[in-house]
Amino acid sequence: MGIESNISDQKQARRYGTLLFCVCLFFFGLIPYGGVRSSDSEVVFRVAESLANRGVFYLQHDLEDWHAFGVATGKGDRLYAIFGPLESVLLAPVVKAAELVNETGWYKPLIPMLPLSHFSERGFFDYLEGKTTSDPKPHALRMLASFFNVLMTAFGVFVFWRILLLLTQSIPASFLVSIIYGIGTHAWAYAGTFFSEPLATLLVLLSFLYLLKADELGRMGEGNRANRPVFLSGIWMGLAITAHITAALYAPFFALYILWKDYESHPTFLRRLERGAVFAVGVFIFLFLLGWYNYFRFGSFFETGRTVSANSGEIFGYGTFVFPLRGLYGLIFGAGKGVLFFMPVLVLGVFLSKSFLHENRKLFWIVASAVAFRVLFIAARSDWHAGFCTGPRYLVMAIPFFLIPLAFWLKQQEASRFTRAFGLMSFAGLLFSIEQFYFCLAEIFSFLQVWKFSEMLAGFSVFENDVLYLDWKYSPLLSPSSMRIAPFLLHWTKLPMGDLMALGSVVLLIFFGAFYLLLLKMPRSVSK
Repeated sequence: MGIESNISDQKQARRYGTLLFCVCLFFFGLIPYGGVRSSDSEVVFRVAESLANRGVFYLQHDLEDWHAFGVATGKGDRLYAIFGPLESVLLAPVVKAAELVNETGWYKPLIPMLPLSHFSERGFFDYLEGKTTSDPKPHALRMLASFFNVLMTAFGVFVFWRILLLLTQSIPASFLVSIIYGIGTHAWAYAGTFFSEPLATLLVLLSFLYLLKADELGRMGEGNRANRPVFLSGIWMGLAITAHITAALYAPFFALYILWKDYESHPTFLRRLERGAVFAVGVFIFLFLLGWYNYFRFGSFFETGRTVSANSGEIFGYGTFVFPLRGLYGLIFGAGKGVLFFMPVLVLGVFLSKSFLHENRKLFWIVASAVAFRVLFIAARSDWHAGFCTGPRYLVMAIPFFLIPLAFWLKQQEASRFTRAFGLMSFAGLLFSIEQFYFCLAEIFSFLQVWKFSEMLAGFSVFENDVLYLDWKYSPLLSPSSMRIAPFLLHWTKLPMGDLMALGSVVLLIFFGAFYLLLLKMPRSVSK
Protein backbone atom coordinates (compact mmCIF):
# COMPACT_ATOMS: atom_id res chain seq x y z
CA MET A 1 0.00 0.00 0.00
CA GLY A 2 1.40 3.40 -0.97
CA ILE A 3 0.53 6.98 -0.21
CA GLU A 4 -2.56 7.16 -2.42
CA SER A 5 -4.31 4.50 -0.30
CA ASN A 6 -3.97 6.92 2.64
CA ILE A 7 -5.68 9.78 0.83
CA SER A 8 -9.41 9.99 1.36
CA ASP A 9 -10.13 11.03 -2.20
CA GLN A 10 -7.79 9.07 -4.48
CA LYS A 11 -9.42 10.50 -7.60
CA GLN A 12 -8.53 14.00 -6.43
CA ALA A 13 -4.88 13.03 -6.02
CA ARG A 14 -4.82 11.53 -9.50
CA ARG A 15 -6.36 14.70 -10.90
CA TYR A 16 -3.48 16.74 -9.49
CA GLY A 17 -0.99 14.44 -11.20
CA THR A 18 -2.90 14.69 -14.47
CA LEU A 19 -3.07 18.47 -14.16
CA LEU A 20 0.67 18.65 -13.55
CA PHE A 21 1.37 16.54 -16.63
CA CYS A 22 -0.94 18.65 -18.82
CA VAL A 23 0.52 21.94 -17.57
CA CYS A 24 4.00 20.68 -18.40
CA LEU A 25 2.89 19.58 -21.87
CA PHE A 26 1.54 23.08 -22.46
CA PHE A 27 4.72 24.87 -21.42
CA PHE A 28 7.08 22.35 -23.00
CA GLY A 29 5.10 22.31 -26.24
CA LEU A 30 5.69 26.04 -26.70
CA ILE A 31 9.47 25.91 -26.81
CA PRO A 32 10.85 23.26 -29.22
CA TYR A 33 13.13 24.76 -31.83
CA GLY A 34 11.61 22.38 -34.33
CA GLY A 35 14.85 20.90 -35.56
CA VAL A 36 18.32 19.67 -34.64
CA ARG A 37 20.88 22.25 -33.55
CA SER A 38 23.54 20.05 -31.94
CA SER A 39 26.04 17.88 -33.79
CA ASP A 40 25.65 15.18 -31.13
CA SER A 41 21.89 15.16 -31.60
CA GLU A 42 22.19 15.06 -35.39
CA VAL A 43 24.25 11.87 -35.17
CA VAL A 44 21.68 10.32 -32.80
CA PHE A 45 18.88 11.33 -35.16
CA ARG A 46 20.63 9.84 -38.18
CA VAL A 47 20.99 6.54 -36.36
CA ALA A 48 17.23 6.66 -35.74
CA GLU A 49 16.70 7.27 -39.47
CA SER A 50 18.94 4.33 -40.30
CA LEU A 51 16.99 2.09 -37.93
CA ALA A 52 13.66 3.30 -39.29
CA ASN A 53 14.54 2.87 -42.96
CA ARG A 54 17.19 0.12 -43.10
CA GLY A 55 16.96 -1.65 -39.75
CA VAL A 56 20.67 -1.14 -39.01
CA PHE A 57 22.67 0.96 -36.56
CA TYR A 58 25.39 2.10 -38.93
CA LEU A 59 25.29 5.35 -40.87
CA GLN A 60 25.65 5.82 -44.59
CA HIS A 61 27.67 9.02 -44.10
CA ASP A 62 28.84 11.31 -41.32
CA LEU A 63 28.13 15.01 -40.81
CA GLU A 64 28.86 16.87 -44.02
CA ASP A 65 30.39 19.93 -42.35
CA TRP A 66 32.18 18.07 -39.56
CA HIS A 67 33.51 14.80 -40.89
CA ALA A 68 34.13 11.97 -38.39
CA PHE A 69 32.52 13.82 -35.47
CA GLY A 70 30.43 11.58 -33.23
CA VAL A 71 31.15 8.46 -35.28
CA ALA A 72 33.86 5.80 -35.47
CA THR A 73 34.72 3.20 -38.06
CA GLY A 74 33.79 -0.27 -36.88
CA LYS A 75 33.49 -3.73 -38.36
CA GLY A 76 33.11 -3.84 -42.12
CA ASP A 77 34.41 -0.25 -42.37
CA ARG A 78 30.98 0.97 -41.31
CA LEU A 79 30.32 4.19 -39.41
CA TYR A 80 28.75 3.84 -35.97
CA ALA A 81 27.71 6.51 -33.48
CA ILE A 82 29.71 6.86 -30.29
CA PHE A 83 26.59 7.82 -28.31
CA GLY A 84 24.18 5.60 -26.40
CA PRO A 85 21.67 3.73 -28.61
CA LEU A 86 18.42 3.97 -26.64
CA GLU A 87 17.25 7.38 -27.80
CA SER A 88 17.82 6.38 -31.43
CA VAL A 89 15.88 3.15 -30.88
CA LEU A 90 12.93 5.01 -29.37
CA LEU A 91 13.08 7.73 -32.01
CA ALA A 92 13.02 5.25 -34.90
CA PRO A 93 9.22 4.68 -34.92
CA VAL A 94 8.73 8.44 -34.45
CA VAL A 95 10.91 9.06 -37.50
CA LYS A 96 9.02 6.43 -39.48
CA ALA A 97 5.67 8.01 -38.64
CA ALA A 98 7.04 11.47 -39.46
CA GLU A 99 8.24 10.22 -42.86
CA LEU A 100 4.76 8.96 -43.64
CA VAL A 101 3.32 12.35 -42.74
CA ASN A 102 5.98 14.03 -44.88
CA GLU A 103 4.78 12.08 -47.91
CA THR A 104 1.65 14.25 -47.87
CA GLY A 105 3.80 17.31 -48.59
CA TRP A 106 2.20 19.19 -45.70
CA TYR A 107 5.27 21.40 -45.31
CA LYS A 108 5.38 22.85 -48.83
CA PRO A 109 3.17 25.89 -48.13
CA LEU A 110 5.19 26.53 -44.95
CA ILE A 111 8.71 26.36 -46.40
CA PRO A 112 9.57 30.02 -45.61
CA MET A 113 8.55 29.43 -41.98
CA LEU A 114 10.19 26.02 -41.59
CA PRO A 115 12.80 25.83 -38.79
CA LEU A 116 16.16 24.82 -40.22
CA SER A 117 18.18 22.02 -38.67
CA HIS A 118 21.79 23.16 -38.47
CA PHE A 119 23.43 20.03 -39.87
CA SER A 120 21.12 19.28 -42.79
CA GLU A 121 22.64 20.58 -46.03
CA ARG A 122 23.47 24.29 -45.42
CA GLY A 123 20.94 24.55 -42.61
CA PHE A 124 23.06 26.53 -40.17
CA PHE A 125 24.31 29.06 -42.71
CA ASP A 126 20.87 29.45 -44.27
CA TYR A 127 19.52 30.05 -40.78
CA LEU A 128 22.09 32.77 -40.06
CA GLU A 129 21.45 34.43 -43.42
CA GLY A 130 17.68 34.25 -43.04
CA LYS A 131 17.25 32.13 -46.17
CA THR A 132 14.81 29.34 -46.87
CA THR A 133 16.14 25.92 -47.74
CA SER A 134 16.24 24.34 -51.18
CA ASP A 135 15.59 20.91 -49.63
CA PRO A 136 12.85 21.29 -47.00
CA LYS A 137 12.00 17.61 -46.50
CA PRO A 138 14.74 16.68 -43.96
CA HIS A 139 13.99 19.84 -42.00
CA ALA A 140 10.27 19.05 -41.94
CA LEU A 141 11.10 15.52 -40.76
CA ARG A 142 13.12 16.80 -37.81
CA MET A 143 10.43 19.34 -37.00
CA LEU A 144 7.79 16.63 -36.65
CA ALA A 145 10.06 14.52 -34.46
CA SER A 146 11.10 17.44 -32.27
CA PHE A 147 8.30 16.84 -29.76
CA PHE A 148 9.86 13.58 -28.57
CA ASN A 149 11.64 15.23 -25.65
CA VAL A 150 8.52 17.24 -24.79
CA LEU A 151 6.87 13.96 -23.85
CA MET A 152 9.97 12.54 -22.16
CA THR A 153 10.35 15.62 -19.97
CA ALA A 154 6.66 15.78 -19.08
CA PHE A 155 6.76 12.14 -18.01
CA GLY A 156 9.91 12.92 -16.03
CA VAL A 157 8.13 15.68 -14.10
CA PHE A 158 5.22 13.32 -13.40
CA VAL A 159 7.58 10.63 -12.06
CA PHE A 160 9.30 13.26 -9.90
CA TRP A 161 5.88 14.20 -8.49
CA ARG A 162 5.31 10.56 -7.53
CA ILE A 163 8.73 10.44 -5.87
CA LEU A 164 7.97 13.51 -3.78
CA LEU A 165 4.60 12.08 -2.77
CA LEU A 166 6.27 8.93 -1.51
CA LEU A 167 8.93 10.86 0.36
CA THR A 168 6.93 13.71 1.91
CA GLN A 169 3.32 12.48 1.95
CA SER A 170 2.43 16.10 1.09
CA ILE A 171 0.34 16.87 -1.98
CA PRO A 172 0.88 20.67 -2.01
CA ALA A 173 4.64 20.45 -1.40
CA SER A 174 5.04 17.76 -4.05
CA PHE A 175 2.94 19.68 -6.57
CA LEU A 176 4.70 23.02 -6.15
CA VAL A 177 8.23 21.60 -6.23
CA SER A 178 7.34 19.50 -9.30
CA ILE A 179 6.10 22.63 -11.07
CA ILE A 180 9.35 24.40 -10.18
CA TYR A 181 11.31 21.43 -11.50
CA GLY A 182 9.37 21.50 -14.76
CA ILE A 183 9.53 25.20 -15.61
CA GLY A 184 11.97 26.66 -13.08
CA THR A 185 15.04 24.69 -14.19
CA HIS A 186 16.80 23.66 -17.40
CA ALA A 187 14.36 20.77 -17.67
CA TRP A 188 12.19 23.26 -19.57
CA ALA A 189 14.88 24.33 -22.04
CA TYR A 190 16.03 20.76 -22.73
CA ALA A 191 12.49 19.64 -23.48
CA GLY A 192 12.90 21.55 -26.73
CA THR A 193 16.09 19.78 -27.83
CA PHE A 194 17.12 16.40 -29.20
CA PHE A 195 19.68 15.81 -26.43
CA SER A 196 19.43 12.51 -24.56
CA GLU A 197 19.36 14.13 -21.11
CA PRO A 198 15.53 14.27 -20.83
CA LEU A 199 15.22 10.55 -21.60
CA ALA A 200 18.10 9.54 -19.32
CA THR A 201 16.74 11.72 -16.49
CA LEU A 202 13.30 10.12 -16.82
CA LEU A 203 14.81 6.65 -16.56
CA VAL A 204 17.01 7.55 -13.58
CA LEU A 205 13.95 8.97 -11.82
CA LEU A 206 12.00 5.78 -12.56
CA SER A 207 14.86 3.78 -11.06
CA PHE A 208 14.80 6.00 -7.96
CA LEU A 209 11.00 5.74 -7.70
CA TYR A 210 11.08 1.94 -7.67
CA LEU A 211 13.91 2.02 -5.17
CA LEU A 212 11.63 4.04 -2.90
CA LYS A 213 8.72 1.68 -3.55
CA ALA A 214 10.87 -1.19 -2.31
CA ASP A 215 11.84 0.99 0.63
CA GLU A 216 8.16 1.56 1.41
CA LEU A 217 7.42 -2.17 1.36
CA GLY A 218 10.33 -2.79 3.73
CA ARG A 219 9.12 -0.09 6.08
CA MET A 220 5.66 -1.69 6.18
CA GLY A 221 7.03 -5.11 7.02
CA GLU A 222 6.48 -6.54 3.55
CA GLY A 223 10.14 -6.82 2.64
CA ASN A 224 9.70 -10.19 0.97
CA ARG A 225 7.74 -8.43 -1.76
CA ALA A 226 10.43 -5.80 -2.24
CA ASN A 227 12.56 -7.78 -4.68
CA ARG A 228 10.26 -7.00 -7.58
CA PRO A 229 10.52 -3.18 -7.36
CA VAL A 230 14.25 -3.52 -6.64
CA PHE A 231 14.66 -5.54 -9.82
CA LEU A 232 12.59 -2.99 -11.78
CA SER A 233 14.76 -0.23 -10.31
CA GLY A 234 17.79 -2.01 -11.73
CA ILE A 235 16.07 -2.40 -15.10
CA TRP A 236 15.30 1.31 -15.33
CA MET A 237 18.87 2.14 -14.30
CA GLY A 238 20.26 -0.18 -16.96
CA LEU A 239 18.07 1.48 -19.58
CA ALA A 240 19.21 4.92 -18.41
CA ILE A 241 22.83 3.88 -18.97
CA THR A 242 22.03 2.86 -22.56
CA ALA A 243 20.57 6.34 -23.07
CA HIS A 244 23.46 8.26 -21.52
CA ILE A 245 26.49 6.47 -20.13
CA THR A 246 26.92 8.91 -17.23
CA ALA A 247 23.67 7.64 -15.70
CA ALA A 248 25.92 4.82 -14.43
CA LEU A 249 27.28 7.27 -11.84
CA TYR A 250 24.06 6.82 -9.86
CA ALA A 251 24.04 3.01 -9.89
CA PRO A 252 26.57 2.37 -7.07
CA PHE A 253 24.81 4.85 -4.77
CA PHE A 254 21.40 3.29 -5.37
CA ALA A 255 22.92 -0.12 -4.65
CA LEU A 256 24.59 1.23 -1.51
CA TYR A 257 21.24 2.51 -0.25
CA ILE A 258 19.78 -0.99 -0.62
CA LEU A 259 22.65 -2.44 1.41
CA TRP A 260 22.51 0.33 4.01
CA LYS A 261 18.79 0.24 4.82
CA ASP A 262 17.84 -2.14 7.61
CA TYR A 263 14.25 -3.07 8.47
CA GLU A 264 12.75 -5.77 10.64
CA SER A 265 11.89 -7.67 7.48
CA HIS A 266 15.60 -7.65 6.53
CA PRO A 267 17.45 -7.98 9.85
CA THR A 268 20.62 -9.43 8.37
CA PHE A 269 23.16 -8.05 5.97
CA LEU A 270 22.82 -11.25 3.92
CA ARG A 271 19.18 -10.46 3.17
CA ARG A 272 20.05 -6.91 2.16
CA LEU A 273 22.87 -8.26 0.02
CA GLU A 274 20.30 -10.43 -1.74
CA ARG A 275 18.27 -7.33 -2.62
CA GLY A 276 21.42 -5.58 -3.81
CA ALA A 277 22.14 -8.54 -6.07
CA VAL A 278 18.62 -8.34 -7.49
CA PHE A 279 19.21 -4.66 -8.31
CA ALA A 280 22.58 -5.49 -9.88
CA VAL A 281 21.01 -8.19 -12.07
CA GLY A 282 18.52 -5.67 -13.45
CA VAL A 283 21.33 -3.24 -14.26
CA PHE A 284 23.57 -5.97 -15.66
CA ILE A 285 20.99 -7.13 -18.21
CA PHE A 286 21.28 -3.85 -20.09
CA LEU A 287 24.98 -3.42 -19.42
CA PHE A 288 25.47 -6.80 -21.09
CA LEU A 289 23.28 -5.77 -24.03
CA LEU A 290 25.21 -2.51 -24.30
CA GLY A 291 28.49 -4.43 -24.19
CA TRP A 292 27.26 -6.79 -26.87
CA TYR A 293 26.22 -3.80 -28.96
CA ASN A 294 29.78 -2.47 -28.62
CA TYR A 295 31.25 -5.86 -29.48
CA PHE A 296 29.03 -6.15 -32.55
CA ARG A 297 30.28 -2.76 -33.77
CA PHE A 298 33.91 -2.59 -32.64
CA GLY A 299 34.92 -6.05 -31.47
CA SER A 300 35.13 -5.13 -27.78
CA PHE A 301 32.53 -5.04 -25.01
CA PHE A 302 34.10 -1.88 -23.61
CA GLU A 303 34.69 0.13 -26.78
CA THR A 304 32.05 2.83 -27.37
CA GLY A 305 33.89 4.22 -30.38
CA ARG A 306 35.53 7.16 -28.64
CA THR A 307 38.99 5.56 -28.56
CA VAL A 308 38.94 3.81 -31.95
CA SER A 309 40.86 6.71 -33.45
CA ALA A 310 43.85 7.95 -31.50
CA ASN A 311 43.31 11.51 -32.72
CA SER A 312 39.53 11.82 -32.54
CA GLY A 313 39.42 12.89 -28.90
CA GLU A 314 41.96 15.65 -29.46
CA ILE A 315 40.31 16.85 -32.66
CA PHE A 316 36.70 16.83 -31.47
CA GLY A 317 37.15 17.54 -27.78
CA TYR A 318 35.97 14.23 -26.37
CA GLY A 319 36.52 14.34 -22.65
CA THR A 320 39.67 13.30 -20.83
CA PHE A 321 40.31 13.41 -17.09
CA VAL A 322 41.88 16.63 -15.82
CA PHE A 323 42.37 18.42 -12.51
CA PRO A 324 38.81 19.42 -11.50
CA LEU A 325 39.36 22.95 -10.15
CA ARG A 326 38.52 24.77 -13.39
CA GLY A 327 35.52 22.54 -14.02
CA LEU A 328 34.18 23.11 -10.50
CA TYR A 329 34.55 26.84 -10.89
CA GLY A 330 32.87 26.74 -14.29
CA LEU A 331 29.97 24.57 -13.14
CA ILE A 332 29.28 26.79 -10.11
CA PHE A 333 30.39 30.31 -11.07
CA GLY A 334 31.11 30.12 -14.82
CA ALA A 335 29.73 32.92 -17.00
CA GLY A 336 28.42 30.43 -19.53
CA LYS A 337 27.58 27.38 -17.41
CA GLY A 338 27.49 28.21 -13.69
CA VAL A 339 24.44 26.96 -11.79
CA LEU A 340 24.59 30.05 -9.57
CA PHE A 341 23.45 32.11 -12.58
CA PHE A 342 21.75 29.55 -14.82
CA MET A 343 19.78 27.58 -12.17
CA PRO A 344 19.85 29.40 -8.82
CA VAL A 345 17.05 27.17 -7.55
CA LEU A 346 19.64 24.41 -7.16
CA VAL A 347 21.58 26.62 -4.75
CA LEU A 348 18.36 27.18 -2.81
CA GLY A 349 17.91 23.42 -2.59
CA VAL A 350 21.35 23.08 -1.00
CA PHE A 351 20.62 25.77 1.60
CA LEU A 352 17.28 24.19 2.57
CA SER A 353 18.58 20.63 2.87
CA LYS A 354 18.40 20.47 6.68
CA SER A 355 14.77 19.28 6.68
CA PHE A 356 15.62 16.44 4.31
CA LEU A 357 18.52 15.42 6.53
CA HIS A 358 16.34 15.29 9.64
CA GLU A 359 13.48 13.46 7.93
CA ASN A 360 15.46 10.70 6.20
CA ARG A 361 19.12 10.75 7.16
CA LYS A 362 20.30 7.72 5.19
CA LEU A 363 18.52 8.71 1.99
CA PHE A 364 19.82 12.25 2.34
CA TRP A 365 23.43 11.10 2.50
CA ILE A 366 22.94 8.77 -0.46
CA VAL A 367 21.39 11.53 -2.58
CA ALA A 368 23.92 14.14 -1.45
CA SER A 369 26.84 11.78 -2.13
CA ALA A 370 25.50 10.79 -5.55
CA VAL A 371 25.02 14.43 -6.58
CA ALA A 372 28.41 15.52 -5.19
CA PHE A 373 30.13 12.64 -6.95
CA ARG A 374 28.45 13.51 -10.24
CA VAL A 375 29.46 17.16 -9.97
CA LEU A 376 33.06 16.21 -9.11
CA PHE A 377 33.21 13.61 -11.89
CA ILE A 378 31.94 16.07 -14.50
CA ALA A 379 34.31 18.77 -13.21
CA ALA A 380 37.22 16.36 -13.63
CA ARG A 381 36.47 16.01 -17.35
CA SER A 382 37.98 18.29 -19.96
CA ASP A 383 34.52 18.52 -21.54
CA TRP A 384 32.82 19.59 -18.27
CA HIS A 385 31.03 22.36 -20.17
CA ALA A 386 29.29 19.88 -22.55
CA GLY A 387 29.95 22.13 -25.53
CA PHE A 388 27.36 24.27 -27.31
CA CYS A 389 24.21 24.01 -25.24
CA THR A 390 22.24 25.79 -22.55
CA GLY A 391 23.97 25.90 -19.18
CA PRO A 392 25.57 22.87 -17.49
CA ARG A 393 24.05 20.07 -19.60
CA TYR A 394 25.85 17.27 -17.80
CA LEU A 395 24.16 18.31 -14.55
CA VAL A 396 20.62 18.07 -15.97
CA MET A 397 20.33 14.53 -14.58
CA ALA A 398 21.10 15.90 -11.10
CA ILE A 399 18.48 18.67 -11.09
CA PRO A 400 15.60 16.74 -9.47
CA PHE A 401 17.84 15.49 -6.66
CA PHE A 402 18.81 19.07 -5.83
CA LEU A 403 15.12 19.92 -5.46
CA ILE A 404 14.04 17.15 -3.08
CA PRO A 405 15.04 19.28 -0.03
CA LEU A 406 12.58 21.99 -1.13
CA ALA A 407 9.68 19.56 -0.73
CA PHE A 408 10.81 18.49 2.74
CA TRP A 409 11.21 22.14 3.78
CA LEU A 410 7.71 23.01 2.56
CA LYS A 411 6.25 20.00 4.32
CA GLN A 412 7.85 21.16 7.56
CA GLN A 413 6.18 24.57 7.18
CA GLU A 414 2.68 23.21 6.44
CA ALA A 415 1.29 23.11 9.96
CA SER A 416 2.24 26.59 11.17
CA ARG A 417 3.36 28.73 8.21
CA PHE A 418 1.61 27.30 5.18
CA THR A 419 0.46 30.59 3.65
CA ARG A 420 3.78 32.36 4.08
CA ALA A 421 6.08 29.45 3.12
CA PHE A 422 4.12 28.37 0.07
CA GLY A 423 3.61 31.97 -0.98
CA LEU A 424 7.34 32.66 -0.82
CA MET A 425 8.20 29.47 -2.68
CA SER A 426 5.58 30.20 -5.33
CA PHE A 427 7.04 33.68 -5.83
CA ALA A 428 10.56 32.23 -6.02
CA GLY A 429 9.30 29.65 -8.50
CA LEU A 430 7.87 32.46 -10.62
CA LEU A 431 11.21 34.27 -10.72
CA PHE A 432 13.10 31.07 -11.53
CA SER A 433 10.62 30.28 -14.32
CA ILE A 434 10.91 33.72 -15.88
CA GLU A 435 14.68 33.25 -16.06
CA GLN A 436 14.26 29.79 -17.59
CA PHE A 437 11.82 31.20 -20.14
CA TYR A 438 14.65 33.40 -21.35
CA PHE A 439 16.87 30.33 -21.82
CA CYS A 440 14.03 28.70 -23.76
CA LEU A 441 13.62 31.76 -25.98
CA ALA A 442 17.30 32.51 -26.63
CA GLU A 443 18.96 30.66 -29.50
CA ILE A 444 22.16 29.98 -27.57
CA PHE A 445 23.47 27.41 -30.07
CA SER A 446 23.85 29.85 -32.97
CA PHE A 447 24.99 32.58 -30.55
CA LEU A 448 27.98 30.45 -29.51
CA GLN A 449 28.66 29.36 -33.07
CA VAL A 450 28.83 32.97 -34.25
CA TRP A 451 31.29 33.82 -31.48
CA LYS A 452 33.39 30.81 -32.44
CA PHE A 453 33.61 31.79 -36.11
CA SER A 454 34.09 35.52 -35.53
CA GLU A 455 36.93 34.98 -33.06
CA MET A 456 38.45 32.34 -35.31
CA LEU A 457 38.61 34.90 -38.13
CA ALA A 458 40.41 37.22 -35.71
CA GLY A 459 42.96 34.48 -35.04
CA PHE A 460 41.73 33.62 -31.56
CA SER A 461 40.47 30.26 -30.31
CA VAL A 462 37.60 30.54 -27.85
CA PHE A 463 38.16 26.93 -26.82
CA GLU A 464 41.61 27.51 -25.36
CA ASN A 465 41.38 27.36 -21.55
CA ASP A 466 37.57 27.11 -21.95
CA VAL A 467 37.35 30.87 -22.33
CA LEU A 468 34.06 30.60 -24.28
CA TYR A 469 32.38 29.21 -21.16
CA LEU A 470 34.20 31.25 -18.50
CA ASP A 471 34.60 34.76 -19.91
CA TRP A 472 31.63 37.09 -19.38
CA LYS A 473 32.27 38.54 -22.83
CA TYR A 474 30.69 35.42 -24.31
CA SER A 475 27.97 34.84 -21.74
CA PRO A 476 24.42 34.51 -23.13
CA LEU A 477 23.22 36.09 -19.88
CA LEU A 478 24.52 39.51 -20.92
CA SER A 479 23.59 39.48 -24.60
CA PRO A 480 19.80 39.24 -24.97
CA SER A 481 19.86 41.71 -27.86
CA SER A 482 22.19 39.35 -29.78
CA MET A 483 19.86 36.38 -29.42
CA ARG A 484 17.50 35.04 -32.03
CA ILE A 485 14.15 33.59 -30.98
CA ALA A 486 14.58 29.81 -30.83
CA PRO A 487 11.11 28.19 -30.46
CA PHE A 488 9.51 27.99 -33.89
CA LEU A 489 6.00 28.62 -32.54
CA LEU A 490 7.11 31.82 -30.81
CA HIS A 491 9.40 32.83 -33.66
CA TRP A 492 6.37 32.87 -35.96
CA THR A 493 4.81 35.63 -33.84
CA LYS A 494 7.53 38.00 -35.13
CA LEU A 495 7.64 39.63 -31.70
CA PRO A 496 11.03 40.83 -30.43
CA MET A 497 12.73 39.23 -27.44
CA GLY A 498 11.65 41.95 -25.01
CA ASP A 499 7.98 41.68 -25.94
CA LEU A 500 8.02 37.88 -25.70
CA MET A 501 9.73 38.04 -22.31
CA ALA A 502 7.12 40.50 -21.06
CA LEU A 503 4.24 38.41 -22.41
CA GLY A 504 5.74 35.18 -21.04
CA SER A 505 6.27 36.79 -17.63
CA VAL A 506 2.59 37.78 -17.48
CA VAL A 507 1.49 34.25 -18.46
CA LEU A 508 3.77 32.73 -15.83
CA LEU A 509 2.50 35.19 -13.21
CA ILE A 510 -1.08 34.13 -13.95
CA PHE A 511 -0.19 30.45 -13.78
CA PHE A 512 1.73 30.71 -10.51
CA GLY A 513 -1.07 32.78 -9.02
CA ALA A 514 -3.51 30.04 -10.02
CA PHE A 515 -1.15 27.36 -8.65
CA TYR A 516 -0.96 29.16 -5.30
CA LEU A 517 -4.75 29.38 -5.02
CA LEU A 518 -4.94 25.70 -5.90
CA LEU A 519 -2.37 24.86 -3.21
CA LEU A 520 -4.58 26.50 -0.59
CA LYS A 521 -7.40 24.11 -1.47
CA MET A 522 -5.33 20.92 -1.59
CA PRO A 523 -5.38 18.29 1.16
CA ARG A 524 -2.40 18.76 3.48
CA SER A 525 0.09 16.16 4.64
CA VAL A 526 -1.16 12.62 5.07
CA SER A 527 0.29 10.35 7.74
CA LYS A 528 2.23 7.30 6.59
